[in-house]
Amino acid sequence: MKLCDILVCIEKISYPHTGTHIRKTIQEKLKVLGLEKKVNVAVTDNGSNMVKAINEWDGVSRVACSAHTLQLCVLKGLKQIKPYLQRYAKLNQFFELPKQIERLEDVQREIIRQEERITNETELSPSVENNENVDENNQYEKNKPLKILRTITEVPTHWESKLASCKWLKELKKTNKPFMCYT
Repeated sequence: MKLCDILVCIEKISYPHTGTHIRKTIQEKLKVLGLEKKVNVAVTDNGSNMVKAINEWDGVSRVACSAHTLQLCVLKGLKQIKPYLQRYAKLNQFFELPKQIERLEDVQREIIRQEERITNETELSPSVENNENVDENNQYEKNKPLKILRTITEVPTHWESKLASCKWLKELKKTNKPFMCYT
């Protein structure tokens, strides 16, 4: 047995879009093509008319389209988080203002300077009891890249830009560093 995908035809099914009408239209087209006895399984969405069309079709079983079902799940999940996405979008818009970009970068630079001062002070006077741990931590801090986080602009045609924007805000929050924004 070999699985094959073949696109037989694409045609508009006229109104009404009832299960019975859909089934009859498909069966008529298969008859014209000489394929009426070749169909064993039909993959459909979960629309009640499609379910009914295949359930009425003797000798043909129905399989729900997993891609369609997954898409429905994703859309339902996105509805659940819509208020959060809207909040992320507002925060991102706020941080895209030139004044706020400048302030955010200034605050981050100050935090980096403070961390560097603390690291330098720790290097100069490590405690005797934790000398090995301090040395390891200092090596990590020295090698850790210091970066200024900047906004990621959401672009409607790039679905991943919303995800990147949300990740940016999460990363900014994850630093647990206090910063102030003035409006």
